[in-house]
Amino acid sequence: MEDMGATQPGLPSPTMIPKNWNIVIMDLKDCFFTIPLHPEDAPRFAFSIPSVNHQGTAQCYHWTVLPQGMKNSPTIYQLYVAKALSEVRKTYPTAICYHYMNDILLSCQEPQNLLEIASSTKSCLEKHGLVVAPEKVQQQPPWKYLGWKILQQTVVPQLLKIDVKVNTLNDVQKLTGTINWVRILLGIDNDTLRPLFELPKGEPALNSPRQLTPEAECAIEQVNRALTNRQAARIDYQLPVTLYVIQGPKSLKGLIGQWDLREKDPLCVLEWIFLPYQFSKTIVTICEQIAHIVCRGRQRTTELTGHEPDTISLPLTKMYFQWAFQNNTELQIAMTNFGGKVTPHHPPHKLFSLTTEIEIKSVSKCQRNPVEGPTYFTDCSGKTGRAITVWFENNEWHHEEQKVQGSAQIVELAAVVFAFQHCYRALNLVTDSNYVAGVVTRIENSWLKEVTNPTLFYYLKMLKMLLDERTTPYYVLHIRSHTDLPGFIIEGNRRADRLTAPVVATPLPNQLEQARLSHAFCHQSARSLRKQFSLSWSETRTITQTCPDCQPFATHPHTRVNPRGTSALQLWQSDVTHIPEFGRQKYVHVSIDTFSHMVWATAETGEKAHDVIRHWRGAFPALGVSKQKERIMALPIIVR
Repeated sequence: MEDMGATQPGLPSPTMIPKNWNIVIMDLKDCFFTIPLHPEDAPRFAFSIPSVNHQGTAQCYHWTVLPQGMKNSPTIYQLYVAKALSEVRKTYPTAICYHYMNDILLSCQEPQNLLEIASSTKSCLEKHGLVVAPEKVQQQPPWKYLGWKILQQTVVPQLLKIDVKVNTLNDVQKLTGTINWVRILLGIDNDTLRPLFELPKGEPALNSPRQLTPEAECAIEQVNRALTNRQAARIDYQLPVTLYVIQGPKSLKGLIGQWDLREKDPLCVLEWIFLPYQFSKTIVTICEQIAHIVCRGRQRTTELTGHEPDTISLPLTKMYFQWAFQNNTELQIAMTNFGGKVTPHHPPHKLFSLTTEIEIKSVSKCQRNPVEGPTYFTDCSGKTGRAITVWFENNEWHHEEQKVQGSAQIVELAAVVFAFQHCYRALNLVTDSNYVAGVVTRIENSWLKEVTNPTLFYYLKMLKMLLDERTTPYYVLHIRSHTDLPGFIIEGNRRADRLTAPVVATPLPNQLEQARLSHAFCHQSARSLRKQFSLSWSETRTITQTCPDCQPFATHPHTRVNPRGTSALQLWQSDVTHIPEFGRQKYVHVSIDTFSHMVWATAETGEKAHDVIRHWRGAFPALGVSKQKERIMALPIIVR
C-alpha cells in the first residue's frame, strides 16, 4: 500500500483565535467507523477468524467501514471530514473553522451567528454520515482543545504539573517531549532545559537507567512554575504583529507578539521561537544567531497569520545594527525582501529590561589588515604530535614546541593557543591550516557547540576565553605550505615546518629499510621509491602493496599474461564457460575484443575445434574479422 503522507503536518495554534470571540468545540463520535467503504473495495479488506482447536472452518469477514489501524486510515479520515466542512467554510468565510482529526473548533465574532454556524456544521457532518458526540460539545469558557485551555483573551495549558518519575531513557524522552510541546507558548528556553537535554546522553537502549540530577530537578521546578504563572494571548487582528529578538543569559530567543496599550500588561505573547539546542556548526556567531531567529520568525509568522511580521525588533543599537547589516552575509539574507519596519530598540517592559543589548563592536579585535606587532608562525605534525610556534623578536628567531595527541587540526590549534597566551600585545598570526584560520576569525564572542572530542573542546574553550578577554587587536593570515617564494613570511613558515619533522637518531641499516620507513611517512609511489633508493621494481612494488594505507588505492601491476590490443579488431581472447543449466548446449564460447571490449557469446554442444570454428563464424559477421586470436585455455585449436 502506497503511503499517502500527512495532509496536515502541524497542529492549529489556539492563539490565532481573536480575542473575545465566542467558541464552539465539537468532537466526532466513532471517527473511523462512520466512514463507509465503497462496495467494490470492501472485499479487499477481508480477514478470517479461525475456530478453536480447528473444530470447523474459519469465519471470513471483511470491513465495511474505514479499518482502524490501516496505514492510510488517518489521512483518509482527515480528507473526508475536510470535504464535509468545506461547505461550512464556503458559506461562512469570515468564521474560523479549525479541524484536526475528530476535534472541530468554530469561532466568530457575533454569538448569534455562532449558533447558526454550529447548527449548519452539524447538519453538514450528518449529511456525510459523521456523528457529533453531544456530551462533548463545549459552548462556554474555558474551552479545552488539543491539550490547551482557551479563555476569552488568553491560552493556558491543561497540564498544570510535570510528572517527575524518571527511571529510564524512555521516561526522559516522554518528559522532554511533553515540555517541548508547551514551551512554544510559555517561553521555556534552552538555558532552562539544558540539564534535561543532557540526560539522554549515554547508553542508547530505551530501558537503560536514568536518574534526575539536582540541576534537572531544579529545571523541572522552573517548568512547573511556568505552567502555573505563564500564559499566551489570543490575537487582535487590529494590532500589528512584531517579531522580537531577545538576548537570554546564554543564547538568543525570539518572540512573536503584539503591543496592546489597552491591557494592563501591554506585551501579548503569541508564540516563542527558540534556537536549536545543538547547531550543526561548531562555532556560531551572534549575527548568525540573530539571522536564524529572524528567518524562523518570519516563516512561522507567515504560517500563523498568512503574512510576515509588521515589525522586527532587534536588541541592537542603531550603530551596531548598521555595521552588522553591512558586514554579515547571513543577516543580509535573513532580511531579504522584508517590507516591514526594523527597530533597534525594544519597548519598555519588564521582560526586556532583564536582558541586555548585544554589543557588536564596529571595530572588531580581529582586523582585516596586518597590525603593528610581532608575527607568530604556527605549524604542526599529526603523526609526531608536535605543535610548533615560531616568532621573530629582537632580531632573533624563537620557537616553542608542545607535544599534543590528536589530529593535525587539534595540534595546530594548540600552537595557536600558545601564541595568544604568550603575547598579549597586538600580533599577526600566520598559519597554513585553513581550518584553524577560520576558527580564530569566527570564535570571538560566538556561541561554541560542545563537541564530543574532549581535547578539541578544551582548546576551543581556551581560544574563545583568550580572544574574548583580549584587549589588543590581532590579524590572521592563511598561507599555503611548502612554497618556494622568497620573503619573511615564507621563511617563518619554512622554519616552523622544519621543526615539525621527526628527528632520526640512528642511521638506517640498508636501502630497503630506508625505503620502507620513507614510504610509511610520505607514501611515495613505487616509481618514486625506485628512483630515490635505487631498488628493483619488485622490491618497491612489495613495499607499496603491503602498506595498509596505500592498499585500497594501489593499482595492480600488469602480470603480462593477457596482452591487450592497441586498436579494434587487432587481438581477440576466447574462452569457454560451462553452464549446466543450458543442457546439451552448456558450452558457452565467449570472444572479446581486448581493445573495444565488445563481446560475442554462443552456446555450443562441445568445445572441440569444429565448435570453436562454428562460434567464430557467428562472431565474424557481428564483430568483424580480427587480425589475431588467442585462446586462454588449452583447447584443441589455436589460431593466429
